[in-house]
Amino acid sequence: MNTSSSARRSSQPRAAYQRPRQKGLGQRIFRLILLILVVGVLSALTTLYFVWPDFSLAKLNPNSQQSQPANNDAESNSKPLRTPLISNAKPNFVDFEPFTVTLDQEGRSRILYVGITLQVADNHSRELLQQYQPVVRDRILHVLSLQDPQQVQTPTGRETLIQQLDESLSLPYPPANQAPEINHVLFTTFVVQ
Repeated sequence: MNTSSSARRSSQPRAAYQRPRQKGLGQRIFRLILLILVVGVLSALTTLYFVWPDFSLAKLNPNSQQSQPANNDAESNSKPLRTPLISNAKPNFVDFEPFTVTLDQEGRSRILYVGITLQVADNHSRELLQQYQPVVRDRILHVLSLQDPQQVQTPTGRETLIQQLDESLSLPYPPANQAPEINHVLFTTFVVQ
């Protein structure tokens, strides 16, 4: 009586509850679509959580939104409303070719390679900086050459450098004695070697 287990299984009838269910193509597609939807919703919520600063799941609840205006009305009586200023004006930028300066650090030469872009308030300031570009480049090179290589690599050192450049470039340019209005000094490249 040598019977294998597979022969025994095939000879014994199975009850209805023991029968393996066959998965149809429709059921597989449904599960795949459901999985994609769940992953998509989780991905969208995660992205909103990290990107949108005021996002929370409580704000998605319609009941919580109805209770918020009542709180905002109470707050609006104590604080004046500030409306953000929206400007359609395009920013004015003045680009310069990158600057390369040799810095001295305890007898050792270091190289500072900086790309600078200035954001100015108006077209007049942009035209003034372009007209006096040799003088502007000279002032930038002068400020850069005075930097300490270790200090300029720190965030505080870069902020100090931005302030020094802003002060130097905002001085009047002779003989016209006009000064540009500089909003921001931006570094587009910054390498110390």
